[in-house]
Amino acid sequence: DAVEYLKKSLAFFQTDTSAAAKEYSEAIKKNFKYLSSTFFNDAGALLDPDHYSLAIENYEKFKEWILIAEPTYNIKVREIEFKNALATVYDQIFLSNFKINAMFYGMTEDLNKQVIALDTNNWSGNYNLAMLNYNYGVNIVNDMSANMETILVIAIDEILEQAREKFKKALPYALKAYALNPKRKEVLQALDGIYTALYEEQKAEEFKAKVELLNKDK
Repeated sequence: DAVEYLKKSLAFFQTDTSAAAKEYSEAIKKNFKYLSSTFFNDAGALLDPDHYSLAIENYEKFKEWILIAEPTYNIKVREIEFKNALATVYDQIFLSNFKINAMFYGMTEDLNKQVIALDTNNWSGNYNLAMLNYNYGVNIVNDMSANMETILVIAIDEILEQAREKFKKALPYALKAYALNPKRKEVLQALDGIYTALYEEQKAEEFKAKVELLNKDK
């Protein structure tokens, strides 16, 4: 309600060029900026599997109102931050039951791609896409192993190929994350896991050795 009344107040001074009008407008914009930031904070606090829709609603309000308060505000930084965080929530939902929550795979992938479109060299966007696909492949294999008795022999190769496609899809994003930060232990471990899953043992050993070296350096 406060924001809506501030918007109306600001409208009164749009055609007034007096010094007093300018002073009032600046005061209104400061209040506007403060209130807008509270919506961003609320969005962050609501980023969990149960409340993410409210988080999105609060973030959209923040995005609209901060640009009224400060038209030159660099929204790109906040876009990347929020999308990265929201993608992590979607990923949690997807991995909690990858069959029932299959739609969240595409939603997670899309958000991470949006982050990379905003910043090609965003480490988190690339790493998260790698892990999304790697974990999907692992879940496919684990699910097959747990249900071997009910799976036809002819279907096994098809299921393993589905998993392999996810591992292959994960690889370029993991390599990009590695190129951006070769000292991050989690990406070295991810590449070890991906190459192992793709039966590229030499490459897997290479990254396993890098992890061990990193551990020794610490």
